[in-house]
Amino acid sequence: MELEKQSFRVVTSKAEANSFHHRIGGFYDRMTGWVEAPLRKQGLNLLGTRAGERVLEIGLGSGHSILARVKVVEEDGKIYGVDISEDMIEIAKSKLEHEKLFKEGDLLSIDAITLPYPTGMMDAIFINFTLELFDTLEISKFLAECYRVLRPGGRVVVLGLSGQVYKALSLRLYEWAHRRFLKKIDYRPVFIPQMLREAGFNIERVEPRKRGTIPAEIILARRGASR
Repeated sequence: MELEKQSFRVVTSKAEANSFHHRIGGFYDRMTGWVEAPLRKQGLNLLGTRAGERVLEIGLGSGHSILARVKVVEEDGKIYGVDISEDMIEIAKSKLEHEKLFKEGDLLSIDAITLPYPTGMMDAIFINFTLELFDTLEISKFLAECYRVLRPGGRVVVLGLSGQVYKALSLRLYEWAHRRFLKKIDYRPVFIPQMLREAGFNIERVEPRKRGTIPAEIILARRGASR
């Protein structure tokens, strides 16, 4: 895929990523609750979860998004969440338990490159600053899995660092830092709309946003009737 030549690689292993989140779990929960809240709210509004739907959040972190949506789907629907970090899953689980909303099997600590759900099971998928954590060579496999588990016409919302705005000084500095400190800075901007199109999704909306000084995007896409 042509975009693989344009995106920097991730060299942090899955075990290293898990260990990192183990060390910063509590701080990460407070930071994302504050820094990402406006973007997360916009993304969830764009996703438009409805009663009776089955919704999957990939990279749910400490559970801010899933907690906001689990009541919306009501009894006939269900919210699922996956994250590679066992510590993030435990934090999210504790929040749901506190609200008496947790059900066994709703949250899984897995590598989302392979999703343990039947084909066409989900009505919607929410991906919040997670796509840029996958190695470039894995992104197409990951998006193929998202496509598989979505029903025809199902929708996906992706929040992520934008690889489009190369003229922004902040983005160029971010890319330099990623190249210079590969083991410390595993996030990097990616070409989200193009990657979704190559995976077979139809782009319906792209909203440029800011995450601090770094350009971000909120993308709504939909799975077609066939690939």
